[in-house]
Amino acid sequence: MKRDIGIDIGTKNTYIYAIAHESIKREPSAAAVDVATGTPVALGAEARRICMRTPGGNRLVYPLTDALADSRVDFTARLLGYHTAQLRKGIFRRPRVAVAVRPDISDADEERLTAAVLEAGALEAVLIDAPIAAAAGAGRDVYANKPTVIVDAGASTTYAAIVAGGVVKYYLETQTAGDHIDAAISDYIRNKYRIIVSPETAENLKKMYVSLGTGRSDKYAEVAGINALSGLPVTVTVRASEISAAALVPAMAISNLVCDVFERLAEDFGDPSVASPTVIVGGTAKLEGFARYIEAETGVRATVAANPESCTAIGLGLGLA
Repeated sequence: MKRDIGIDIGTKNTYIYAIAHESIKREPSAAAVDVATGTPVALGAEARRICMRTPGGNRLVYPLTDALADSRVDFTARLLGYHTAQLRKGIFRRPRVAVAVRPDISDADEERLTAAVLEAGALEAVLIDAPIAAAAGAGRDVYANKPTVIVDAGASTTYAAIVAGGVVKYYLETQTAGDHIDAAISDYIRNKYRIIVSPETAENLKKMYVSLGTGRSDKYAEVAGINALSGLPVTVTVRASEISAAALVPAMAISNLVCDVFERLAEDFGDPSVASPTVIVGGTAKLEGFARYIEAETGVRATVAANPESCTAIGLGLGLA
């Protein structure tokens, strides 16, 4: 147990849970790429450090956000190998490593990820379905026959799944998540105010002003950007309710996914009210009113996990206990 590690690789961030220390480490799921050659030169936190030191010579990329399936698996395998090797430089000489994977992972991809962990020096590689790990990390009894719907709203993808009896009964995924809310906010500001804002600004507006609840905020945001016509810096005042409204279209795509899963729940288990409260995890789960929004759409109580971003990694650790 002292050497057990859980690794949850997301499209933007990777969470590593050291079980013995009960500690969580976060690193970007990123690579530093040499601008001149296009060659990757570093991964994870080291990639970010290199790009900060030499911003003109290297750029930070997130290959998992929009890569094709085979490319995603290849980069995930590289990240797993990198993190396992990094852990071995510390006190984790021969760790057991649990990894979160899609329930529908192919045998070939499972072999590739397992090999990456073992070749980096792990004693054992254990692949666990991500919804199982997320539900366990959120404190749910995944072996209970009573079903639980788990929703993981991350940066680039969202999945919803039914967990019961220790297995994933149903799983759906959509390529809509937090990044798409950022883009919707950016598009709205450009279309209405003719201002181009940076991705970082759009993300900060999302975190600070988006509310998916029924109430409308009377707050205002001072938004700095570039005038799309003159190219000059400019600042405008935007109502928080406008920013929230811009977020609704991608939020509706997420709620539609969850509703589709609840339709399957009704087919397999009868009345959806028999399910435990819906558990929402992932970084996008932290948006104000997100749980109330999903609750209103499904009619079943929803809660955000206490540790929404890291509970999958924690659940992986529980799987090795």
